[in-house]
Order: sequence, then structure tokens, then C-alpha cells
Amino acid sequence: MLVLHAHLRNYPELSYPPGPDQINYLDEAPLFQQHLLVDPKVPLYTVWFSFFYATAPNLYWCFYIERYALVLLLSVLVAFLGYRLFDRRTGLILGLATLNAKYFVIEPNGSNGLAAAMMVAAALCLTSRKPWRWPAAIFFLFLSMLARPEMVIALGLVMIYLAWKAIAWFRRMRRESGKLLGPGWYHWAALLIIVASLMVFVNTHANVAAPWSPTYAYFAAFAVNYPKRTNLTEKYPRPWEQSPQIIRDVMPQVTEPVSPTASPLRGIIQAWTLYPKECLRNTAFNVKIAAITLPAIMLGFSSRLFMLLAIVAWVGSYFFLRGSNRENFAQTPPFIWQDLIALAVANLSLIGVTLFFLVMWRYYFPLLPVFMIGWAYVVHRGLDLIQNRSRL
Repeated sequence: MLVLHAHLRNYPELSYPPGPDQINYLDEAPLFQQHLLVDPKVPLYTVWFSFFYATAPNLYWCFYIERYALVLLLSVLVAFLGYRLFDRRTGLILGLATLNAKYFVIEPNGSNGLAAAMMVAAALCLTSRKPWRWPAAIFFLFLSMLARPEMVIALGLVMIYLAWKAIAWFRRMRRESGKLLGPGWYHWAALLIIVASLMVFVNTHANVAAPWSPTYAYFAAFAVNYPKRTNLTEKYPRPWEQSPQIIRDVMPQVTEPVSPTASPLRGIIQAWTLYPKECLRNTAFNVKIAAITLPAIMLGFSSRLFMLLAIVAWVGSYFFLRGSNRENFAQTPPFIWQDLIALAVANLSLIGVTLFFLVMWRYYFPLLPVFMIGWAYVVHRGLDLIQNRSRL
């Protein structure tokens, strides 16, 4: 980490002070330390940032130390996940790839990165065969939702998948033994208590000076895209700040205010009901931007030559170096892969969320581990085919 990004403070994208989102999070860290107040949109990120503020009560150093810590945390988690699913060599290459993920490293807003780390922690729980694997995974997915509100979609999809599994389990157990409670029921009971306690804490310690609503997020996202897709950047040079004016100009019949205190859904419903063509044009523009952004995020490395040589050395090591039988890959049972695929599909819902709201590279950070595990899986499957042919 220190070798690859020794000059992290000199990256232009990470100049201090950062953009308005991150500077708000920085300003909220002292409020948590003094009054235990959290941002209702990203309460976990408020707590995360407050730890660094407690050790370095200087916003400048807090900003950069948090960057180093978050990049290192996600890299270690992805590396350990690679080891659990494949072997040590794969874990090492996945960790290096995460350290080299260009857009993740240079993004000043760390809330999406923290959500990605919680998602990887959930995947790590699913690699276990213990009864607590799913309750623990749901807990970390819940934490990811507390880091980024859009992760509620992924959590909801995973819960639907779990409900389907639970129905199949209940039917089988009722036929075989008549039992209605599994051996790990108390894990789920503990999860409910913990989640309820955290929700109560967030609701009672929410910073009233930092409200948020999906309607406001949609209006702001629409306003940011509008000057770009209509070539009106000279008229609206600061779209974030000019969001109310842009919505009034483009959607004059919308009565819901462009404000963080707006109704959660009323403004979105009004916009799509009264101005469906404008909303569809905004979505089409997001599709165009996503087609450019997604490949860049997944393939963008800070040190491309280094990563190319590392990947070649990684794949070549299985042909020229002994010491790895890829035993973890061979021993991972199908039900673990099935659950991980369900988790990956749930996280892919973030693409749909961005197409509806706004495409920014940081919104795709939870997909980085999905992509990395995916290409590692393809490589190991290819190695299996080569080994099977060589035995014939």
C-alpha cells in the first residue's frame, strides 16, 4: 500500500478540501464524537470516520488516513475471500488488484467503499459451513445499507432469495421430522435484536441538520445530467447548486420542493407522471454513461504494467511452480457458490439504481469484488480444463 500509493496526498483527485459530500462527512465526525449524532443517510460511515477523527482530530489528516485505511481494508478482505475460495496465490493477486483499482483509490467519498467492504465481509461469512453463515452475512449486508442507502435494494433481493430457501427448507423438514426450527434459530433471534437495536440508535441519534430523501436525490441527479445531455453547461455551470432552478425550468408542474426534507417518493412520482419523456431521456443518458463507466471501473488500474506482469506471473505459476493444488477451489461445495452468485446478482442491482438516478464511478465500487472473483473463477475453471485434458 505505501509503495504503490506513497504519494497519495499528491493525487489531484484527492486534494484537500474534497467535494461537498465528503467535506460534510468530515464535518459530521466531531458531532458524533461530542453528541453521538450520525448522518441518517450514512450512519455507519459517520461512525467509521469518527474513529479516525478521534485519533487525528485534524480534518486534513483524518481525510488522508481514512483513505489509506479504507483501501487497505477492502484489499485485505478481498484477498482473504480469494484465499477462502481459491488459494493463497489467488488471494494475493486479488489483493494487489484491489490496491491497484484506480478509481477506488482516487475517489474522495469513501462511503461507497465502506459499503463494498461490508459486502465482501458478507461474502466471507457465506464461505463458512457453520449455521451462523447467513445471519452473519445479513448483518454485514445491513451494515452496508447503513454505509450507503442504495444497498437496501441488494439487501432486499438477498432476503427474497433467503425466503425462497426457507420455504423449501420448511417443506422438507416438515415432511422428514416435523421440526419448524433449525439448529441455528438463536442466531437469527440474535440478529433481529442487534438490527433492531441499531435501528433504534440511528433513529434516536440522527442529525436533524442532515436530512435526506430519495426524491431530493432524484431531482439532484436529474439536474446534474440535464446540462450535459442538452449542452447547456454555460447556462447551468453549477448543476448541483442550481438543482431547484433546473427542476423549475424543466418540470414547472412538479410541486414537490427540491429539498432534502421532501417527501420520499412524491416528487419522483410527479416527475415520471407529468414528464415521462424527460425522465426517459435522463435514463437513456445514464445508460450511455454507464456503458463507458463500468468497463473503466472494472479494468482501470493505477499501475497497468505492474498488474499485467502480476497476472501473467500468477497464471504461469500454476504451470511452473509447485505448492498449490488449488485445494480450496476444489473443496468449495456447490451450495456456497450458489449463495455467492445470489449475493453477486443482488449487488448487480446497483446498475439499475444508477440508471434510474445518476451514474458515478463510486456507485459501482461494491461491484469491484464481484468482478474480481468472477474473473478468478473463470481462470480456475480454465486451469481445470487444461489439467483434465493433459490427463487424457
